[in-house]
Amino acid sequence: MDNKELLDLVSKIRLGLESFRDQLDSRGIYQNFYKFPEGCCGDTTMIVNHILVNKGFSNVQQVTAQKDTTHESHAWTLLNDICIDLTADQFDGFEGNSILFTTEDNYPLNKIYPRQSTSLWPLDREYLFNILNYLENHNHI
Repeated sequence: MDNKELLDLVSKIRLGLESFRDQLDSRGIYQNFYKFPEGCCGDTTMIVNHILVNKGFSNVQQVTAQKDTTHESHAWTLLNDICIDLTADQFDGFEGNSILFTTEDNYPLNKIYPRQSTSLWPLDREYLFNILNYLENHNHI
């Protein structure tokens, strides 16, 4: 899969997450996704990573990062040297950019969240599998 096909895939995932959000109310186990993309970076990254691994990609990592001066954090996908962030538009200055898809060197949130670690967190919450099933059943992956 080339970068254009990868961007098409993550764009479909983003549209699927928006569709999922739009059918929610503010109660229940999906309350984090009621305000998607706000506050959904970790769960979204786990979903994206799970999909990418199941599509045969290797070297998929979840970047978890914090600001130096506060406990504010953010998460995104790192695939080889490509940063994939489906929730960056929750931040000032990124409105309208529902997907950041760029090389690691050009990823703008690196400067805002300099303390970073990488891992591959498993999709380990039942509600995330339910969202994944929604994406599959509605042809978003």
